[in-house]
Amino acid sequence: MEKILLSLYQLRHKDYSQKELSEILKISQKQLSRKLDIWQFENVLIYESGKGRGNKTKIQWLIDIEAIYYAKVKHLIKTDTLDKVVQYLAWDWSPLQQQILFKKVNPQLGLYKISDHKEKLTITKRYKLFTVHPLEAIEAKSANVVMSVFNRLFTYNENEQLEYNLAHHYELTEQYIDIYLRPNVQFHDGTLLTSVDVKRCLETAKKHHNTQELLAPISTITIINPLSLRIYFNQCPHILALLSFVPLSIYKVSKDKIIGTGPYYIKANNEVKTVLKRFDQYYAHRAFIDTIEMIYIPDYTQTIIGNPENPLTTIEKEMGYYYLCKSVNSQLNADQIQYIRNTLIDHYRYAINKHFKVSLNSPKVLKQSKYIKSKQLLPPIFTSPVMIDCIGKNDIRIQLIKTTLEEHNVPVHLNYIKFDHVMTKTHLFEGDFFCFGEYLEIPESISYYNFIFNPSSSIYNILKAYPWFEPLKKYYLSTPFDKWPRINHLLDRWLHKEGILFPLYNKNIKLKYDSNINGVKINEMGFITFQDIWMK
Repeated sequence: MEKILLSLYQLRHKDYSQKELSEILKISQKQLSRKLDIWQFENVLIYESGKGRGNKTKIQWLIDIEAIYYAKVKHLIKTDTLDKVVQYLAWDWSPLQQQILFKKVNPQLGLYKISDHKEKLTITKRYKLFTVHPLEAIEAKSANVVMSVFNRLFTYNENEQLEYNLAHHYELTEQYIDIYLRPNVQFHDGTLLTSVDVKRCLETAKKHHNTQELLAPISTITIINPLSLRIYFNQCPHILALLSFVPLSIYKVSKDKIIGTGPYYIKANNEVKTVLKRFDQYYAHRAFIDTIEMIYIPDYTQTIIGNPENPLTTIEKEMGYYYLCKSVNSQLNADQIQYIRNTLIDHYRYAINKHFKVSLNSPKVLKQSKYIKSKQLLPPIFTSPVMIDCIGKNDIRIQLIKTTLEEHNVPVHLNYIKFDHVMTKTHLFEGDFFCFGEYLEIPESISYYNFIFNPSSSIYNILKAYPWFEPLKKYYLSTPFDKWPRINHLLDRWLHKEGILFPLYNKNIKLKYDSNINGVKINEMGFITFQDIWMK
């Protein structure tokens, strides 16, 4: 089967020039001519070349390619593994055929026994993982998997109370913290965790671009003995919360693989799937599900965990927010900025509500955010379009920003940038505003600080250009950690008032899952914690 041949077959209802066909199929005209010759020789089609300006290529199909390919894929679904079939599901099928193929795949999804005391959960996802390295895990999908494969020294529960992970206990002074590790914690290769491993990870993080500035307050790390170490710091009131940050998960490199100590280890990770396998020597609460298999199907739109053919249960939680962040280089005046902000606050939520038929709460960043509404302004004059950098070219929510503003006499130009470029900090922001989605980890107090001041934040390169950035960062680091929530709220309100950073709407995560699955809850990453799920 050839993907290009099926794509060409879907173009059969209209004539195209050779140049147009090569552009649509994303191959050169020379490659197209060679393939047409081969398919004609194989009695798949007859064609008359349409080279030259205005001439169309005439193709007469001798066989129904889609029907033949459909039968082959349907047979593969019955006889082969899902990861070998999945590559064909994203091909250019007609809508009805694609829907039928997806439906035939559904029974292979879900949770089922593979042997005694071993269960397997297969989940479909639209995109492969951005990374499995803790230091690179700065977006939700990757961070969720990293949380299942690696452990941190500490974590915070939903009530923002500190819990011990790899650390058994600690002693804290104003200059240093002594950390005592749990004994007999195994890495996935069977070796034991020591203070040397923790020191190496933290010292590597001190040099990494995502965490270098975050760990700047840490000066030196010394080994006390194989299960304890001392971390010296200067003005680091948030040291415990800092050591609970997901990118500071503890790992080691073994046989060119990054391994952790978590409840699962990575058995496979490629373009088609990621497979997590239960680690039976895990030091803490052992996972019930033996294997988690994430299959990547780009055009698969169902957000269902498990088999869609079984009775389903829905779980919903308000998670994260979409926001606009203003560039310091924007030439918009104060009235224009306030008018844009007021227009979006007053009308954008209702446009989303009307289009998606959902009820949205007042947008906010922090849980207890309270914003003071600015006075209404007459529409100011805009001599040029307002440029908004954004991600997601086909995202209707982004289009609604443009539509809402234009309905209120604000001309808008959307400048689309790639998600990878934002994650790798390789994009130069050119717009008046940047639009993106964000979530806050637990505890909220340090997560908001990271959102504003951490180099891995999506808006770091925008905010660091403001003159208040560095002085405010120093003020945070000289203030006791228990005072941070108040500073966060004051800063959040001021940024909102100035039109520098304000939320558009809070995003509701809704997951449907197979009723045979239990223990499903949405974590701070907006997905499920694999370790907690179990089967009746």
